[in-house]
Amino acid sequence: VLSVRLLLAAGLPYGGSVLVVPPPDIFTSVGNASFLPSSSQLPVASLEAVLENTSELNNSGWWPDGWWHDGGAWRFTADFSGPAGEFAILPGMSVYLQVSVRNPSFTVNSTSGYGWELAVWDEETTGLQLSSGFEVPASVSSAGSGFARYATVAAKLTFVQVLPSSLAAGAQNTIQVFFAVGVTAYPASGVEVEAPPGFDFGSSCSAEDLGDDYHRGGNVPSFVTLERLRNTKACTVYPELRLASVSMDRPLYQGKTYGFSLNVQNPSSQAAPEEQLQWIVRTRDATGAILEESFGGAAWYQGMPQAEIRNDGWSLYASEMVAPTLRWGDLLPFSTTMITASVTIFPVQVPYHVTCPVRIVAPLPWVWEPAVEQSGYWKDTVTGSTAPWPNGTIPVATGETYLQWDTPLFFSASETYGIRVPLRVPWWPTTGSSFIIEFGYRNGSLDDGHNHFAAVMPGPSALRVIRSAWVDHLTGRMEEEQVVRVQVTTVSPIYRQEGFVFEGGSATRRLECTCPSLEDAECDITSEAATGSLVLQIVATRTLNPGRHSFSFKCTNPPNLYAAGTWKVGAYQDPLSYPELDMVDAATELAGFSIQESMFRFERLEGKWTAGFDPRPLRQGSTILLFSLPGDPGAVAASNSKARLRAPEGMNFSMNCLDQIVTDILQIFPDNETLREQYQGIAAPFTCEGRDNMALLEWQVPMPHNVSLAFRVDAVNPELQATYNLWALEVDDASSRSVAGAIVQTFKDVSLELASQSARMAGSKVGDLYSNIIRLIFSPSTEAESMVVTAPAGFDFGNSSSCDGLKFIGRELADPYPVPFTLELSGCNQLQNRLEVVFALPDFNMTPTAYYTLDVDLLTPELTGSFDRFHLSSTAIGGGIGDEVYIDTPILASSLQIFQVKTVSTENPRSGETAVIDAEFAFPVTAYAASNIRLSLPPGFIFNETVRKCPVDLTSPSSGPVPTCRCFSIGDCAILLNVISNSGGDDADDAEDNSTDSDAVISTTTPAACGDVDHDPNMLAAPWPCGGNISVRMEVIYPATVPSDFAYNWLTQLNDASDELLSMGSMRGWIFETAMQGPSVRLLPSGALRAGAYGAVLSIYFVPANPAQKVVITASKPDGWSFDRASVCDVADEDNVVCINGLGSTASPQVLQIDNLEIKAQVAFAREIRDVKLADGGGLATFELATFIRGQTGEQVAVDSSGEMVSFLVPGVVEVTDINVRVYRGFITDPGDKIFALLPPRLAVKESVLTFFIQFSQEVRANDAIVFDDPSGSFLFSKDDLLMQQVQGSSLQNVPIRPSLKGQTGMKLIVQASNAVTVAPNVRHYVRMIATLRDWLKLPPADAVHTQWFNVYVERESEPLPTCVNDALLEAKYLTEDKWAAAYKTYPFFLKQQSGAPLAQIQVMGTIPTPEQATGGDVILIAPIGVTLLSPCMPTPCKEVVQDWSGTGRPAAVGLNSSTGSLALRVELPRDWESENRKDWLVMVGGADPYNSYQVAAWNNEPSVSLRQMPADVSYAAVAKTLNVQLTVKLTPGEAAIALIPGGARCYVKVRAPNGYVLKCGTLFQSISPTAPAEAICEEGETTNEAIVALDNAILENVGTLMFTFGMDTPAINPSNNIFVMSLLDAGNISVDANVQVPAMKIPQQRIQSSIAYGITGIESLDWLQQWAVAARDSGALASSMAETLQVPTASVEIDGVEAKLGVPSSRRLQAGSLSGTLQVDFSIYESEEADSPSLAEIETAMSQASFTTELVQNLGDAVSEAGLSSVTLASEAYKLSDGKVLQPPNCTTPTLRWSTSAAQTEGKVRVDLIFQSSTTLLKAVLVKMPEGYEHLMRSADDMSVIQRGAASPFPVLDNGEDGSFLETWSPQTIRVLLKDDANVLAGGYAFEIPFKMPARNPKENFWEVSLCMDVHCDGPRHESVITSFSILGFAIGDTPNLLTSETVYDASCSFRRPMLFGLLVAVSSHWR
Repeated sequence: VLSVRLLLAAGLPYGGSVLVVPPPDIFTSVGNASFLPSSSQLPVASLEAVLENTSELNNSGWWPDGWWHDGGAWRFTADFSGPAGEFAILPGMSVYLQVSVRNPSFTVNSTSGYGWELAVWDEETTGLQLSSGFEVPASVSSAGSGFARYATVAAKLTFVQVLPSSLAAGAQNTIQVFFAVGVTAYPASGVEVEAPPGFDFGSSCSAEDLGDDYHRGGNVPSFVTLERLRNTKACTVYPELRLASVSMDRPLYQGKTYGFSLNVQNPSSQAAPEEQLQWIVRTRDATGAILEESFGGAAWYQGMPQAEIRNDGWSLYASEMVAPTLRWGDLLPFSTTMITASVTIFPVQVPYHVTCPVRIVAPLPWVWEPAVEQSGYWKDTVTGSTAPWPNGTIPVATGETYLQWDTPLFFSASETYGIRVPLRVPWWPTTGSSFIIEFGYRNGSLDDGHNHFAAVMPGPSALRVIRSAWVDHLTGRMEEEQVVRVQVTTVSPIYRQEGFVFEGGSATRRLECTCPSLEDAECDITSEAATGSLVLQIVATRTLNPGRHSFSFKCTNPPNLYAAGTWKVGAYQDPLSYPELDMVDAATELAGFSIQESMFRFERLEGKWTAGFDPRPLRQGSTILLFSLPGDPGAVAASNSKARLRAPEGMNFSMNCLDQIVTDILQIFPDNETLREQYQGIAAPFTCEGRDNMALLEWQVPMPHNVSLAFRVDAVNPELQATYNLWALEVDDASSRSVAGAIVQTFKDVSLELASQSARMAGSKVGDLYSNIIRLIFSPSTEAESMVVTAPAGFDFGNSSSCDGLKFIGRELADPYPVPFTLELSGCNQLQNRLEVVFALPDFNMTPTAYYTLDVDLLTPELTGSFDRFHLSSTAIGGGIGDEVYIDTPILASSLQIFQVKTVSTENPRSGETAVIDAEFAFPVTAYAASNIRLSLPPGFIFNETVRKCPVDLTSPSSGPVPTCRCFSIGDCAILLNVISNSGGDDADDAEDNSTDSDAVISTTTPAACGDVDHDPNMLAAPWPCGGNISVRMEVIYPATVPSDFAYNWLTQLNDASDELLSMGSMRGWIFETAMQGPSVRLLPSGALRAGAYGAVLSIYFVPANPAQKVVITASKPDGWSFDRASVCDVADEDNVVCINGLGSTASPQVLQIDNLEIKAQVAFAREIRDVKLADGGGLATFELATFIRGQTGEQVAVDSSGEMVSFLVPGVVEVTDINVRVYRGFITDPGDKIFALLPPRLAVKESVLTFFIQFSQEVRANDAIVFDDPSGSFLFSKDDLLMQQVQGSSLQNVPIRPSLKGQTGMKLIVQASNAVTVAPNVRHYVRMIATLRDWLKLPPADAVHTQWFNVYVERESEPLPTCVNDALLEAKYLTEDKWAAAYKTYPFFLKQQSGAPLAQIQVMGTIPTPEQATGGDVILIAPIGVTLLSPCMPTPCKEVVQDWSGTGRPAAVGLNSSTGSLALRVELPRDWESENRKDWLVMVGGADPYNSYQVAAWNNEPSVSLRQMPADVSYAAVAKTLNVQLTVKLTPGEAAIALIPGGARCYVKVRAPNGYVLKCGTLFQSISPTAPAEAICEEGETTNEAIVALDNAILENVGTLMFTFGMDTPAINPSNNIFVMSLLDAGNISVDANVQVPAMKIPQQRIQSSIAYGITGIESLDWLQQWAVAARDSGALASSMAETLQVPTASVEIDGVEAKLGVPSSRRLQAGSLSGTLQVDFSIYESEEADSPSLAEIETAMSQASFTTELVQNLGDAVSEAGLSSVTLASEAYKLSDGKVLQPPNCTTPTLRWSTSAAQTEGKVRVDLIFQSSTTLLKAVLVKMPEGYEHLMRSADDMSVIQRGAASPFPVLDNGEDGSFLETWSPQTIRVLLKDDANVLAGGYAFEIPFKMPARNPKENFWEVSLCMDVHCDGPRHESVITSFSILGFAIGDTPNLLTSETVYDASCSFRRPMLFGLLVAVSSHWR
């Protein structure tokens, strides 16, 4: 039945006709035409549109009778009755013709030249469009034939097969379609699959490849030719036709077999068995014409209908059973071995009881062994079967692929069956690879219930045949050296001594190859004996796992042309036995390569000229290739061209790679017209087939020759840089040379590692103890300014812009010993799973010359399993394209639920020390028997095996397996725990070992989900539940090195019995102290040895504790080291010494830096440092070695240090420094007097002192002689006052020496033996020599570096040469004008001896040089410091007066001019001399600069004026804020001052009190002395604290001491400068006498008083502690620590007492086993007047804080250290013995006196009355001191009465219950009344009544002194414990007595009777009695 469809593009009007004329002589028996119903429409491309438009037909239908036979043609004429001008068939509608014909007896195709004539007639010409979519112009002749188009006659497909994936009714089924093409469909093609009724392709389809295990070029042997469908355009489903149509724009080629898959749904019913066979496969050409078709269906297992077996095809079954598993014996091809193999089918389990036939179908070309039973392989039961195969029936092998049991068998649903059957293994499956087992009647149907169930069983994937074999070559160019790569894929492992044999084809006979260097194999090359072809033999040296193997050989192509031959590749047991070989994997043949002529030109255009150039990995990149074929210009090949394009390895072409080849010149060079003019594009290829990095291209035209051609390749770049990064091109018979490909901008040698391969622990944060660390190692291919790491989703770098938690280290690739360096960063950005780092340009960027290690904190995902890959990318400098790479992410195990590791040791963690550590953990999964737990210690930690072999205990649960300690290498240790079964044994199954039996069945157990399991909580045994805590305690030793952050983790993991990781977790370690080991610096004899010289060689050595990148050598002692010229050499290899310049600097010459090192922990580091300048002074050399790493943002981070270490003795050098020649007085008598320290010594005067510092680089021993020789003869040395001292810190220690003169210009010092001091090396010594200058001293030239000086050397009797010497050389810088000068003595100079008062003016007189005598220099008079030279100078004139001459602090009159030499100058004296030794006046003759002391030409000195402080004193009641206190002032003017005030002349007394006091005159003023007739008038001064008394008619020489009383208001607190100043002035207001240092009384202050106790341990004894306590008080440590704690000035703290006791305060505990004590400290705190000082209330609050006692201890520890006291161990906090309380000072009014007698030398009683305005507890004693001449008459305590006068209680004197009397006295005038310890003196009046005796005459100073003391030791009004003191004007002889009877008298008789304390008892008593 032939169907024709015509689509009328222009429609057909009424009356129009369509004529169809078939090709002549083709179709015969033409029948009548009829209309083709719409239900049977042909599947054409535009069918959908036709169906949509059917409703638009006029008359709502077709014309079934419209066709008629017209003489060999068919015509359709539209009805003429229709309206004129209208369409019977609308435009775009179709007309169908269906006729019965007989096909011709010969093949007809589109090239046969037969065509159909088609024409449309109308009144006007109408166009025509064919079904293929070609448009035909409308200019078709109405009279002739229309557009002709060819058609074909369908041929029979020679092979076709449709195989199912499921035989179950209604199931989804992926069918595999295979067909062999007999007729090429050109230029395009299509294939369609028509399904039987009931099958449903759905609404859309997709034709998919079958995979690499099926198709040519995949993972199959080379002889497999199954092709993929090429260039598929569309797959269309036609549901009504049950048809899926696949269209392609490329041919299906004759002779090739194709395969693809389609998805279809099986029908739920199938009535007739034959329906299942009605699968039809057709091929069509580009027009849609059918070329070939399957006949008789396509569902045949054999690939074609079998006449003898009509049930050969597959059918549907009611259900799908569980597919049994196929287990195989040997899988070598039968045709090679001729040995039958076997297969075990198990388990066979039916879903219900059934009785039916059974068939097992094998895929083509498997063959069931016909002799089933005789083969010996048949078994009706196998391991695991519960019943034998029913009846033991042996199957029958039918038609090779069928294994049948035609007799129905009964199968029980409760049994498991299994059989083993023999079969023959093919080389490879022809089509499908699955086996099918069917239970049912094959002649029945699905609907009649005879087809029960079936299953599809996957066949083996491991046929032992070499797969994916491929001979790859760079180029076939003649005589070209190239690489030939043979690639194979093995199924079997290749064991040692097994291997491969590659037999080359005919083209290899002249191919010269060499064996490669193989890591796991050895190679041999030979040739085949008969043909001479190449034979390559590869022998494995270790087991090679199954998989892909590639071997590359360097070969040289022969010089002649050769056609490609066939290679043969196989795997054999003994490759070297070739050609007698035993197979491992069967051999396969594959195509070789041909040797061709050379291509004229082939090159790759640079990337900068290439549009779309992107060199990053896995990016779509573009490459432009240029080539030219050999031959004459314009010539073309004889046939259409073919090409082989080889790209760099890893750049893969698609299977259909047409889109990857760009040939249009406008697309190749879109923006470069110049290149477009130079090159031509090539014709578009017709086909392109890609395989890996090779593309095979074909054109429909020949390629032009000798023309510059260009094309572009668009391909995804390799992920990694190819080993052979080369392009090569073969076109027709020409081959190119290979050219380099673009460098793939990818990170190379990339690795990724996690510190813990586990998921995130719950609650962890980035950077915390449970945070993970990722380590990336890589090398870039281009310089970069930044880098981004993108982790898979779920990973988290945190959210921060800080570079914390990140380490970026680089190492140079070219360096054989790469040194790590830190890549400094300018910024970081961490946001969730993205990390960006920016390098610190321009100094730091990432370069291809280095490889890098990046460690970063991150959190792993919370989930476990596999993840996407990490992505690394960089940005090139300037923003260009950088590198990229993708890295596989490790599979993560579940994290621990709990993990904690902590040390329970109290000692500080330190390397080498032991520690007890607890570890606790819990897993989130259940641990079963034989599971193993591993707790890994951080690197370097080891077990303390001195305790026991494995010092680890399981602490929770209480019982379980004994922990095992295992160290896999040094410092790689772990604790192992094997989970035991409840029975305590190994819980492994004792299963039969069936490993050699192919029928063996392996059963596995899936661990139970986490939940409650039955277990013993007290035993670590299976099953141990998830979440169950496990704890261990271990004793370990800290390593010498702190592990890196990445490595320093405690790791715990759980593995199952098969060692699969189930759970893992990590916790970061803690810091511990480390130490550098064995550091040393040595001076090698190979270099210079003399100190101060360049050229010395040092050797440094140490074993570092930690890795580092930099070493800093600091030569700390002696000074003068210089490494500025040094080079650093690695001499480990004597034959290859490598030296680099050290990083020394002139700024810090004693420091040498060696950077860019790789210092490995615990690996000895040694270097030689050459051309070192030794220390100038020699002696013991002190060095420090320190290592550093660079911080990530550039900072230098210290790692290890040796500390300062004394290394060696620099031999033979004396260093002399700090030379000074000055005056004896300035250096010895008074070094602080600057004038004499600066003046040069004078010639011929024995006053020169030569001082210098000297140190020796070698030891100067006892009896060595240090010799000083002055070759210039300038000095005449003396042995007087010669001194040599050793500098010991800030002190000097005398060196015992015996001096002797060495001629007149030398001095010899012989060192004496001493136990205390020796002349030690590297220790500075101070030398002082007294000499007389005999000549002027000469200075070296200004530009001199060294100069001649003394020859200094050390003599030793046992040595022929000096042991130390300076070669008479001295650094010129030490001889300078200020230290190396001389002067003359000035004559004449004399000053008159005078004295004067402070601040008084006098006139100094004497004799000075005249200008002539000064020989042109200025005459200068220098006064003592403090003297004011009145300006202008008078009466002797001068140029000027300067207040500070030459920095001496002294005033000077410069340029004095006295023609007679007489001197008279008016001066004002100072308050006081700077010191008594510094009151010299000097006259000098200046040099060129009269203000420069060093240029003084001559000088002399005279002490002439003495200074006298006027005797003065004050007395008053020092009570705070008291008004109108009586101030008593006493002053005694000197004779000189009295002489300046003639008798009775007016004068003034000025009194100035300290700031804060107010002085008052008026009625409060009284002149006690002088008295009338002298007059004294008091006036208040300019300030409130000043008063001036004007005296008239006072003859001072008769008065003597002046005494006045003033009124005075006292301040609240003592002023800071608590001094009175008193001056006596003449009538001109000029001071004539003064005292500027009269001490004021101390005002008692309000205070906080408390007691504190310090617990101290480790003391020697109680006496030692008491001495230490006194030292702590006296050094200020107690006061300063208290002040620091309370933030008050130290002056505000007063330590009232310290007391040491044994034991500790009751509330404190110190460690046992040592002597401990308590230091009780009583203290008081005063309020300070300083700014920002706290008030007493604030201080009291501070003392109440809880932190007060702990801070006090910390500050005391610091203060003790600063004071240099012996260290003690203090308790962590002090103990407050009493709370701080505010105490008020005594507020007592001025006492009054009452007396009972006043007659001279009479006895009576005197009473001292006191009134306290407020209560006080501060008082401890009252001191009463009588005036001179008065005597008390007390001999016991009964002699004094203590009277209560208005007070609420008696005065609390010491009572009878206490030790001793309340009364003490030690002189006739002094009485001390003692109070109780807890005395509280209440407000009110008290009196002390004392028996006394009047003097014989009135004392000159009649004042009684009463002092209130807070200490029992006060002995006078100025004692430090005096709170306040009163000076009371006494009564005189003859004054009226006023003592009345006492009111209340304290009964002193109750007190303990003992004698009063009389100081120095007998001696003092006899004195004052």
